[in-house]
Amino acid sequence: MFVWDMYKDAVPFSENEDRFIKRYLEILQKECPKDGAFLNQLNLSEVQFNWAPKMTQENGVLGAWSLTAPNKVFMAARSKDLETSDEATIRIRKKSLVKDLIGLHHAQWVTTDFMGVVIVHELIHKLQFQTSPILFIINRLVTLFVDHIPIIERIGIEYDARKNSETEEIMNFCQKMGDVLAPIEVTINRGDPLDIEKNEKLKALITPFVEEDGSSYPPPYEKKYVEYGIELTKFFC
Repeated sequence: MFVWDMYKDAVPFSENEDRFIKRYLEILQKECPKDGAFLNQLNLSEVQFNWAPKMTQENGVLGAWSLTAPNKVFMAARSKDLETSDEATIRIRKKSLVKDLIGLHHAQWVTTDFMGVVIVHELIHKLQFQTSPILFIINRLVTLFVDHIPIIERIGIEYDARKNSETEEIMNFCQKMGDVLAPIEVTINRGDPLDIEKNEKLKALITPFVEEDGSSYPPPYEKKYVEYGIELTKFFC
């Protein structure tokens, strides 16, 4: 997405948020060996992620990569209503292990299934430019005219970014990670340990459910995703 005036008033991710998102992308690269392989060609340590308050779900702009600052990625911020709710939550959760609850809630927002795909989309734009800056700029100008024309749109960089970010592999990963972070945050706000073996609430996330008649159902989450969620959550504890 290229929306120049949306970059105004943007602020960088906090240190905790930055460490979180970069580790999240490392995990994505590992768990999506086919469609996440492009991350091998990027130096994530040089990428600065920013919250852009002018981007919202209402105006339909959730993310952007900056042609004028190619090491910056801009993401839609959470709504003010959610921010206010977070501040109230901090005051009432005295036993929580989380020291940076606002940062954790921001992390949960940016890694929801749809926002996770947006991040990948914008990083693909960074790679497109990195691979061939001149062709990228020419293609971008063409895309302005063909992006909504069936068939012809396929020559544009937006189509390429959508095709390579909205894949089954990446969308499944983003869905799993987005789903697992919320219940983990709920359990640690009780002040319980971030250890699956010592925390019954966490253990329940990976334990099959058995009915009285013996019927068995798969566990809510895969163990490795709960372990990833715990690892990522610790950036805010």
